[in-house]
Amino acid sequence: MTLRTGIVLVLSASSLLACAGLAVPRTAFAQPAAAVLTGAIDAVTVYRGQALVTRTIDVPGAAGLRELVVTGLPEAIIPSSLYAESADGVEVRSVSYRIRPVGEDARDSVRAAEKAVRDARDALEGAKSRQSFLDWQRTYLDKLEGFVAPTAQTDLKNGVLNADTLTKLTELVTTRRKTQSDEGQKLSLETRTLNETLQLKERELSVLTASTSRTAREAVVFVNATKAGARLRLSYLVSGANWSPSYNLRIAGAAQGGAAGAPGAGAAAAAGAGRGAVLEYQASVQQMSGEDWGGVQLTLSTATPALVATGPSLQPLAIALASPQQAQAGALALLKGRSYEDAKKVLADLQRDAEQSRNLKNTPEQTWAQSAAQPSATPPPGEDRVGGAVVLSLDSGLNAIADQSQLLDLVSSTKVERKSSHASPLTVRQGDEGVSVSYKVAGRTSMPSRADQQLIQIATLDLPAKLTKAATPTLTQYIYNEAQLTNSSDMVLLAGPASSYVAGEFVGSAAVPTVAAGETFRAGFGIDTSLRSAKELIERTESTQGGNRTVEFTYKLTIENFGKAAASVRILDRLPSPKGTEITVKLLSQSPELSDDKDYLETGRKKNLLRWDIMVPPGATGTKAFAVEYKFSVVFDKQMTLTEEK
Repeated sequence: MTLRTGIVLVLSASSLLACAGLAVPRTAFAQPAAAVLTGAIDAVTVYRGQALVTRTIDVPGAAGLRELVVTGLPEAIIPSSLYAESADGVEVRSVSYRIRPVGEDARDSVRAAEKAVRDARDALEGAKSRQSFLDWQRTYLDKLEGFVAPTAQTDLKNGVLNADTLTKLTELVTTRRKTQSDEGQKLSLETRTLNETLQLKERELSVLTASTSRTAREAVVFVNATKAGARLRLSYLVSGANWSPSYNLRIAGAAQGGAAGAPGAGAAAAAGAGRGAVLEYQASVQQMSGEDWGGVQLTLSTATPALVATGPSLQPLAIALASPQQAQAGALALLKGRSYEDAKKVLADLQRDAEQSRNLKNTPEQTWAQSAAQPSATPPPGEDRVGGAVVLSLDSGLNAIADQSQLLDLVSSTKVERKSSHASPLTVRQGDEGVSVSYKVAGRTSMPSRADQQLIQIATLDLPAKLTKAATPTLTQYIYNEAQLTNSSDMVLLAGPASSYVAGEFVGSAAVPTVAAGETFRAGFGIDTSLRSAKELIERTESTQGGNRTVEFTYKLTIENFGKAAASVRILDRLPSPKGTEITVKLLSQSPELSDDKDYLETGRKKNLLRWDIMVPPGATGTKAFAVEYKFSVVFDKQMTLTEEK
């Protein structure tokens, strides 16, 4: 039997060079000690729930390879988002994230708070030491009094009492007692104050370090500097940051609008033209990332910093036959107590939540809990909770929702008709989810890490405005100042709350919808106390013809103007809107004529909304109030009665 042995020889590059008789320059790959830097935060982009922070790092030393340690990263950092890019004269070879324990918190604010606690404790210990000395003095005087009194009694019996000595001892004890009493009172107050100060400083320190541990969060960057004075940019995402839009709407005054004239659409429409409003666009920013942003270029964005760059994988949908009893789960279960449209909306909301979770790479359990259409569904398998396994699991969740939606189309017996070409085929939630815009704040801004909201001015816009008074007597007797504003800027206005001001005075809260550049929107500017509206049913008749019953209604709308100038008023009312052909509603007459506004005729009029644009003269009150009358009929089966559709 022949025994064979094998030898594996592993040679490094330097070994091969040595075997070839070539000298290996040991200093060729020598690296200087790692430089510990913090850099300066230069730019921040605040998203909804996160922020992208960019630091500029000056690379010390001459050209060559070196390792940089960027310390002082916040606890709210998302490690997987950390990346570095060349800014000037540097090649980035690698970037890694590490956490190491430190003896003390590296933040200046925490160090200052810790020093304040130490100082307060030292002062309190000093007060306690003086109290101990005072207690010793008190004990000594007690002993001295215990010695003087018996001695004086003995000397008095023996006839050798020294009155002068006794007087001096008595005065000494009395003076010391008085001094001790005063010092004791002052020391008691000082001790109480120092205790309160210490408790306050400890609470302040606990707030600063409530969510932090004594660890340093660092980025280790291996670079090749191609020249001296090189610079790189280090960026990372942090949580604990958010922003929301808000507005101030201002007009110089809510004038009555226009001159008195004959009522009519044209006169009223022209009355409020040519005026302007000022819109102050602001952002309420929440900054709790754990690091202060000082003198940064701030950008506010509605984009989602998605950490997943690949779209979800579509999986095949397998179907089979089953009895109705066997198919009660899944899509059929969603139809219990719901219409087809409602069930589709439920699935659309679940799909949107799952999409957002996938973009942010949440854990599979969280996403499945949000998106699974079946209550009994179990999360897809997958032991690896990071990277590709998470994405695959989230893709399964999205496919599960899509399966339920498509099965709902297959099993539902609801008739679905083709919508008009003007109707949108999409059903989405109201909001800004589909709008991705960014606003760069002018200049540089400082924003410390705080728990409260911080207000940032985005822009101040002068917008064209068409003013009017809006009356809805079916709903309220009050008449409101309104303006049709045009977004004449080149930026998108996001939906948010607004505060309305007229002539510098606050008149109430309103809301601004999402408005694209060039689009118009309605803004409210409070109640006009000089105007009042009312609605009255003045006639109702009923008749029967064949199998149908016909009911006719005559309503009177009145507008009173207590002011001294004519007022342009827009009146809105409505006719009942029947579903199907079993009920017929017809407008028989109206005085004055309805508005001829094009937008109203194409939208509101088709929904049985009524609108008049009128001019109300001054002093039109009581019997002189401006009146609008209209008459309509309702025809339906005489065996039936009318009710609200649920």
